[in-house]
Amino acid sequence: SDDAPENTLEAYKAAVENGYEIAECDIRWTSDGEAVLLHDKSINRTARKANGCFLILPKLCKTMTLDELNQYDLSYKYPEYLNKSKITTLEDLLKFSKENNLDLYIDLKEKAGFDDEKAKKITEMVKNLEMEENVTWISTNCNYLKYVQKYLPKARLGYLYKKKISDKTIEELNNLNNGKGEVFLDIKNSKVTQNGVDKLHNAGYNFEVWTVNNKKEAENRSVQTKLSQTSIPENGATDSRKQRPQFFKRC
Repeated sequence: SDDAPENTLEAYKAAVENGYEIAECDIRWTSDGEAVLLHDKSINRTARKANGCFLILPKLCKTMTLDELNQYDLSYKYPEYLNKSKITTLEDLLKFSKENNLDLYIDLKEKAGFDDEKAKKITEMVKNLEMEENVTWISTNCNYLKYVQKYLPKARLGYLYKKKISDKTIEELNNLNNGKGEVFLDIKNSKVTQNGVDKLHNAGYNFEVWTVNNKKEAENRSVQTKLSQTSIPENGATDSRKQRPQFFKRC
């Protein structure tokens, strides 16, 4: 976020105030089983002590309870938010998003440990708020997405990818595709090639790219690869909820 500390409720408030309709969040888990917003595995980069001092010893999210995390300030590089920014839970963000018509991309960030129990817990949050059609789930781990799909068969799933597109990529997407919810490739910007785009389209899959920071960069990539949303064939279910925007806010 450019306007408030990243992955805090203040950042999402700023996104809504600036007219964004979709935002992304990063999910990690506390030692007492709470889903919270945090990009890194530790809070050291973004957290400060109550007096504004940096943390010296590593503070891993997975080894701390929610109460322990709440002892720290997450104002990061925004002094105006000192002692005003605390760790945000996924449930709090979902409630805020529901109230403000904000769609979410939920990035299942952890490299290990995400399981059926955790998937059930966070998908229940989404279902209780009737936000199934307002959430896109993304991960570098297809198994994590499968856990989500078990409880939300029509979920929109994005496979985060850092390599060039190959036959193996298509195979992984096929294994994820249940024919009920949209499955797409969420690929790193620098790995997009025309050959890869053609391979995806021929297999019937859409794709999105990360990270694109401005409209000019998006237009340059579009010209290089002849990106055309209208040329993408259907494969299983497609996302009929709304036209996806060119950009969404990474908070």
